[in-house]
Amino acid sequence: MAMKRFGDNFWHGSQTARCGAISIALGALGCGAQTPSAAGESVAGQAAVAGGGGASASAGAGSGGVEAGSASGGAVQAGSTAQAGVGGVAGSGGVAAAGAAGAGGGTFDRSKRKLLLRDEGNSALHYVDLETPTENWHQTVPVGRDLQLVGSRRLLIGTENGYEERSLDDGSVVKSVVGYPGAVSAHRLHNGNTLLSGAAFHGGTGITLVEVTPQGSVARSISYPGDYVRLIRESKGGNFLVAAENRVFEGDTAGNVVWEVTVQGHAMPHAWEALRLASGDVLVAGGYAASLQIFGPDEQLKQTITGGDGALPFFFADVQVMPGGSYVVANWQGHGTGFGDKGLQVLEYDSSGKLIWSWKQDASFVSSLQHLIVLDGLDVEKLHVESPETGVLEAVN
Repeated sequence: MAMKRFGDNFWHGSQTARCGAISIALGALGCGAQTPSAAGESVAGQAAVAGGGGASASAGAGSGGVEAGSASGGAVQAGSTAQAGVGGVAGSGGVAAAGAAGAGGGTFDRSKRKLLLRDEGNSALHYVDLETPTENWHQTVPVGRDLQLVGSRRLLIGTENGYEERSLDDGSVVKSVVGYPGAVSAHRLHNGNTLLSGAAFHGGTGITLVEVTPQGSVARSISYPGDYVRLIRESKGGNFLVAAENRVFEGDTAGNVVWEVTVQGHAMPHAWEALRLASGDVLVAGGYAASLQIFGPDEQLKQTITGGDGALPFFFADVQVMPGGSYVVANWQGHGTGFGDKGLQVLEYDSSGKLIWSWKQDASFVSSLQHLIVLDGLDVEKLHVESPETGVLEAVN
């Protein structure tokens, strides 16, 4: 049976094209999808159809699914001579993924990773289980940015009018918040409020941050100079790290810029995200600069990370700092459909800049990935926010 394609709300990647409740690592996955009502809350009733061919390439590098890697950083990329990294097992034409520090601090086999992906090209969410592809699911979503675990088995995505919370079981809408036209991104803070951002947004001037309570009231607004913004993340002392075209800056709660750098390598890179590392440096996903860039407290560029066999770096978007010190980044390839065969769109680099793992996306359901979460070791019942001290996702009670 052919996979249910985009335009349908939900489809399930299955080798056997069967529907029914399937137990997965995140919970029970049923076949009834949900769609939002006019009021924004979810209503049940649209049937899901299991599709064939939904499986992504799995463990062996010879299948294009993964590259080698290890907790110590030893790796051989796919297509190279078959050698095992620490804990790795040589595969046909490459190396099977070895143990890696998981998001929750444990050790996980990269070939068995579970990924939550936001596909800008197809306006979709994908849950991808590399070990058991029959458990994959896919859900169309509105245009927008950001992706986050927010607890109670829910994820948050930004929309152009606010944000949505969706079920981790199948991607269906649980809650929709609207009334914020021009929203660029949405991010749940440590305090439980949601930070929306935009340019000249919600009555503000310049780059405007609007903090919204769970009850829907505006707790505060902050404005910084500028007319372009992407993701916002918390920094030390209640400050925020702001990605703003070719600038990345840290701003305080009074609207003052206290630290600022210029992204290198592209005049208009659309810099995507910045995270404070344990070293005190700031990691920047450089957008069209097609690199990760690390800047010191003195505002000087210290390191640039890019490349790797077959990676085809084009636009580095969402990045996740792993507990072991590596960086997993989405390598977006272009707007719209039809980019699923371009490059490697999930890349993992060690702290030295070596590509130690990648996932070759399945073009039957992926076009161009912009956001990602490596789920291994994360408690999906809890809110997860990047630590302002280390950049690593931490659970918030």
